[in-house]
Amino acid sequence: MTWNVRLCALALLMSVLGARAEDAGDVAALSQQNTKVGMEAGRDAEETRLYSSAAADLRGDGTTLLVVGGYTGAKDKRIADVSIYSRGQDSSWKLEARALRAGEPQSTIRNVAAADLDGDKTAEVIALGWIGGSFADSEAQLSIYRLDKGTLIEKASVQWKTGANAHGYGLAVGDLDRDGRPEIVSGGFGLNGDEEAAELRVWRWRDQKLVLAAEAHFGGQGFKSARINAIAVGDLDGDGRAEIVTSGREGELKNPAKALKKERGEVTAWVLKGNQLVVRARQPWLQGEMTRLRALRIADIDGDSKPEVVAGGKCESEGRACLLVLQFKNGKFETKATRTAPIEEGPGEIKDLIVVNTGAGPRVVTTGPKDAKPDRRGVVQLFRIERGQLVLEDSAVSVQGDETRARSIFVWPGKGGLELFTIGHTLSGRQMLGQLLEWSPLLKLETSGGLKKNAGGVRF
Repeated sequence: MTWNVRLCALALLMSVLGARAEDAGDVAALSQQNTKVGMEAGRDAEETRLYSSAAADLRGDGTTLLVVGGYTGAKDKRIADVSIYSRGQDSSWKLEARALRAGEPQSTIRNVAAADLDGDKTAEVIALGWIGGSFADSEAQLSIYRLDKGTLIEKASVQWKTGANAHGYGLAVGDLDRDGRPEIVSGGFGLNGDEEAAELRVWRWRDQKLVLAAEAHFGGQGFKSARINAIAVGDLDGDGRAEIVTSGREGELKNPAKALKKERGEVTAWVLKGNQLVVRARQPWLQGEMTRLRALRIADIDGDSKPEVVAGGKCESEGRACLLVLQFKNGKFETKATRTAPIEEGPGEIKDLIVVNTGAGPRVVTTGPKDAKPDRRGVVQLFRIERGQLVLEDSAVSVQGDETRARSIFVWPGKGGLELFTIGHTLSGRQMLGQLLEWSPLLKLETSGGLKKNAGGVRF
């Protein structure tokens, strides 16, 4: 498949740490201002959903573009969608390319990443998702794309399933064997009989082909289902060798006809040894009656030069946003801090998180939906760790259209500091539209002098 692309350049200086990082008075009032819509996609479709984002130099000239992944079309006729945007000097976002995997069977992209896989100082685009007649019989799919003289070419694509279906979910890139070349790590899950197993795979890019280097499958301990939802790569113990960390859930099989009653989160550390994935540590986490983990980063969030594992998701039976901070010591995970949103903050879930190094120290920045259907709003929250506690420092919400769902968060340099953006989708009447939202009208990160609001912003 060939994707035609015209690309513009934009210099990017990111200040984000990590592999892509209960408290008195931590409940902040939510701002009544709104976000700015930086980009909208899908007016020509019934439904467009955007799930993931990445930024990289795709031409090898030192300039950077934004890559966004999801699907368009309709709920039961999904078309995998990768779009590339540039940001101009006037701060506007411009669509430079949009690639659609049209035709049968339907497909969707859950995660995108971008990295220089072959050492030529030009990043490839990596996309993970699923393809098939339906969600129930789909195959997981991993694809590599390369920009070549203005055209984005699919260089390789692999599909797989070990049972009735498989779904790609969770993607990271890092050098796992210290040979100077990055590996690709994909996660997800697949149904085999009446049980669902989590799947972890390590891939190498060799001679323009995706080569499977190792794989692992595991079920829920005492449960019918296990899923990997997020992956991070980083050195947990300072030995110079990167570990893989996965997070997700184990519990009952998901059934659209009924609510889950048993579900707990889990975090696992792995190391690649030859062609084997070996577990180094595992930490189940149950907060309240139910816990599901969606987001994951490895970063030093307390300034002690030692990495923490930060996982986010939702807890309690009603679904409240929650965070878990772990540290790997003496071959096992130790819990460093946790936070579950108080009941007065309402329902919510952390779908993505990053760790940003501000002048006042590292900050964990999270995003996801807040409140329940059909009144969900996008939310961004900023946390610091202080004396073993996760302190909510700032919070803001956004409503665009009838309902806003924020799914991925990133920063981009702006005038006076880093600007926060989210990728996601919004309900407008009967149509679901993809959106890029700018949060600088509400929140702004300063790389020196601490965390600040824009002039005129509401201070909590």
